[in-house]
Amino acid sequence: GTGPDGLPSPLGTYPFSAADAALVTFGAPGVYTVGVDVTDDDGGTDSISLPKLVVDVCLTTKIVPLWNQFYSDGGRGWADEATLLAYLDIVSFASGVFSDLTKADAQALLVPGGNDAERKARQQALAAWLNFADGVIAWDAPVPSGQLFYEAMAKMARGTPVGAPVWYLAVFSVIL
Repeated sequence: GTGPDGLPSPLGTYPFSAADAALVTFGAPGVYTVGVDVTDDDGGTDSISLPKLVVDVCLTTKIVPLWNQFYSDGGRGWADEATLLAYLDIVSFASGVFSDLTKADAQALLVPGGNDAERKARQQALAAWLNFADGVIAWDAPVPSGQLFYEAMAKMARGTPVGAPVWYLAVFSVIL
């Protein structure tokens, strides 16, 4: 309805629909909480809060060695410390693999070396998530495996049959 329906509402259910909109602008990438409080014409109230992921707007894909460089020496003028930490918050929130990711965790994982296929797969997965946080890969972007980004990442988080590291490397090296 467009106006109050009188007090009290008939049967306590009217008006039964309403709409409003608000524009919210975020100045930096990160995980934010967005909430709304509503009050009906009889004084009833309710509220809800939900997380909102805000990714950056970069257009250049970065590979593991470049992410390693950024997290090893504070961004080298590319990004400030707050932005790099915000990316880790986004990855921790969105990923089923990298929960509670710290800068030290990222630094340790992104260091090159070794021939361990599982480690390389985790490096590629972290780079893919960081590229998501950086705004390069959209949540619903198609990837070469024929899936959408979020589907590929969810599959990776659940694990795959024997030979998974090869599959991870194939998917993530093409994404990046």
